[in-house]
Amino acid sequence: MISVDGLGFSYGSGAAILDRVAFDAAAGRCVAVLGNNGAGKSTLVKCVARILEPGSGSVYVDGEDAASLGRRELARRVAYVAQRGSHDRLTVFDSVLLGRTPHMGYEPGREDLDIVASAIDRLGLGGLALRYVDELSGGEAQKVALARALAQRPRTLLLDEPTSNLDLRNQYETMAILRDEAARSNMCVIVVMHDLNLALRFCDRFLFMKDRTVYAYGGPEVVDEGTVRAVYGVPVAVETVRGVPVVVPMPSYGEGLGEQGGLGRRLPVAEPEEESA
Repeated sequence: MISVDGLGFSYGSGAAILDRVAFDAAAGRCVAVLGNNGAGKSTLVKCVARILEPGSGSVYVDGEDAASLGRRELARRVAYVAQRGSHDRLTVFDSVLLGRTPHMGYEPGREDLDIVASAIDRLGLGGLALRYVDELSGGEAQKVALARALAQRPRTLLLDEPTSNLDLRNQYETMAILRDEAARSNMCVIVVMHDLNLALRFCDRFLFMKDRTVYAYGGPEVVDEGTVRAVYGVPVAVETVRGVPVVVPMPSYGEGLGEQGGLGRRLPVAEPEEESA
């Protein structure tokens, strides 16, 4: 379980990026962190992972202050997947094996090797196990990073836009894996996303960021027309298609987008030319 209480962060003496952020994320949940570019989503998960040091407030991991945990102990409980997978000169297998570092001694044991093989198969990377990561596509490298995090066997998994480099099929497969891992392993999954419909399909809690703090947090009921319009500045309709909730953007000229950089201006329409006799 993750509990964030009054979290604040700024880079140096600059303006605040996060301001009094507070929320709880329980084990077995898949939480989508949503909001416009620059809302502080990536900074938030980096602060929770202690990659960035918060300027104020606290992060609790399983009831313990994360600041009191050593790096090795924190890595046993929390794994973080960056927005872009690394392109190291390592084989896929060795890269995923790095996820076992917090748990093993000088050499991996049989259990470590089995866990790595299972994570590779889980992400459909079996045919690439001996390929070098820097020879893979961006999407494949992203899946390697996710496999490494799963091999880490954390209690909490933090991901920053894990589907950004993936095609449609791999986006859905990856999110299905994350949802299933949360339920199967009783893991808390917190994922930064831009795709509202992908979030609605696979997550059960939704945290909307606006003006450096939490605007709304809750179940599917918070993903409504009012919240989405307030956070993104775009009018939408939330419909149900074959039992699946879907957010449909409904921008119209002169409404909703006019204050977003002048996007509401009507484009000139050319008059049709008269046919010559």
